[in-house]
Amino acid sequence: MISGISPQCDLVVYLRPEEVDALGIDTLEGVLVKFSNPKKQGTLCLSVNDARSSEDGPFGIGVYSKDYFGKIEDFRLELFMSGPRYRALRENGRVGTRFRLMDGSEVKIARIDDEHVSERLQAETLEFYRDNRERLPDSMG
Repeated sequence: MISGISPQCDLVVYLRPEEVDALGIDTLEGVLVKFSNPKKQGTLCLSVNDARSSEDGPFGIGVYSKDYFGKIEDFRLELFMSGPRYRALRENGRVGTRFRLMDGSEVKIARIDDEHVSERLQAETLEFYRDNRERLPDSMG
């Protein structure tokens, strides 16, 4: 799993097909890259949890952001997807909604596959930032 966040707190989360399957029973943890400063990386956790799927957003994907704002390093976000949203992800390969991390923020969760080339390329770019963090120029962080 790899994810990115914009300065407006819009989130994208990319999952490999086997991670979509595992999400039904496990909490996934992956790198969260800031698009505006790719050297700044934290952690994103994603789980299926109906009880918490309305935190900071009433539309089936909740967010816990206490460990995100005000942190430059070691920041963390947790996302909680409802059962119906998880089923939609399995069936359609993508889900998304708005939430209240910042006014109008949105989250998109997508399965990486050969059918959706642009999403695969975006995921590969985030993976490049993750894998080459130390080699990125200082201007990117």
